[in-house]
Amino acid sequence: IWLGGGFGLVVLGAHAERARDDAELAHVVQNVIFMSTRVFVPAAVLALICGLTMVWLNWSFATLWVLIGLGGFALTFITGIAVLKPRSDRVGELIKKEGVSPAVVEQSRHILWIAQFDFVMLFVIVADMVLKPGPQNYVTLVIMAAVVIIGGVLFLGRLRPSSA
Repeated sequence: IWLGGGFGLVVLGAHAERARDDAELAHVVQNVIFMSTRVFVPAAVLALICGLTMVWLNWSFATLWVLIGLGGFALTFITGIAVLKPRSDRVGELIKKEGVSPAVVEQSRHILWIAQFDFVMLFVIVADMVLKPGPQNYVTLVIMAAVVIIGGVLFLGRLRPSSA
């Protein structure tokens, strides 16, 4: 639910951005605002609880892939709570005041770019959980790091320093 629902909204936002459909982009952000506390946060917490339980039953919390997964989860969760939610709330307030204004569109694009990078990180975490790389799997670890770096350049590189 967390991964698929969020991915669906990111795809819809990217489609609206490419089509230059400002009203649709603002609508997608409104859907993110609606779903974040009702769907994404509870699903993320449930995924964490399930993951912690499985690690406790079968693996060690000192295993590299578990540490990478927990660190990545913490980063995506913090990004959602500390970055995406406040920005989305501000856009929601702007939409109520101004409608789909240039400021709303610009901030919606910023939210989309941050969310796209967040989903790159989330998919790398899923790959980490599936592949379970250890220190000897340096090729897998390098590829995972490269994907995160490339995602950061592609998506976060669009943000202007004054708006980041």
